Amino acid sequence: MTVNRRELLIGLGAGLVVGATSGLAQAQGAGRWVLYVSAADCINCRSWEGSQQAAFVQGLRKNGIGFRNLAVSSLHNVRNAAEWPADLRWIRDAEPQMSGTPWFFVINGNTIERAAIGTEQWQHLIARYAA
Repeated sequence: MTVNRRELLIGLGAGLVVGATSGLAQAQGAGRWVLYVSAADCINCRSWEGSQQAAFVQGLRKNGIGFRNLAVSSLHNVRNAAEWPADLRWIRDAEPQMSGTPWFFVINGNTIERAAIGTEQWQHLIARYAA
């Protein structure tokens, strides 16, 4: 059986679309998960990551809650569309006043259940999901 280049490319493209679609379904529609938005120039992000992130993620996993990190280049431009993957842009769009980092979003299906800016709000509103 010989496959020409056009058929091969069509097959590869179909595989990529199916893979991307299933990844999107896993990220957005599969229960509860936390999105952590950090920035390369965020001192508070580095501090939280060094002292809290590992235990928080472990607690989330223990409770069956997923975790995803989106790292943007600067806390001064956290809404830059080019840095947000297509499957997460709906979250950015739902928070039109979003500025600075860190941000924490608890997502349940396709709904933002809770949002917190900064580590103090994280401690009061989000950390309990990992308890």
